[in-house]
Amino acid sequence: MGRTASWPKTLDIIFIVLFGILTILAWTLPENRDTIKYFANVIINGGLALGVAITWMAGHPFIRSYIEDNVGIEGSTYPVVKHMGVLLVCGWWHLQLWHWCLYLRQLCMSREPQYN
Repeated sequence: MGRTASWPKTLDIIFIVLFGILTILAWTLPENRDTIKYFANVIINGGLALGVAITWMAGHPFIRSYIEDNVGIEGSTYPVVKHMGVLLVCGWWHLQLWHWCLYLRQLCMSREPQYN
């Protein structure tokens, strides 16, 4: 069960593209490394959310390849399995929403109030 039947999975491609872009940015903009390091969590979570949204809109949710490996292609068409896939994706979006709220809160709290 620990080995996967297919590679690369959708999430693997998202990770390769995201961290490839971050690596290229760090190499080409050495004067901005501290900025990239400071906003790395926001960039990574935003990139993952964007990648998942693009694959979901393209009709191939990232969870489909994991489901097909575990229950087979025929088993992935059952309504209960489809419903579980939707619940997993919606739970992931819910988690991302909370992450963004926490980042915005941290960003707002880190600024000093400006008095006129």
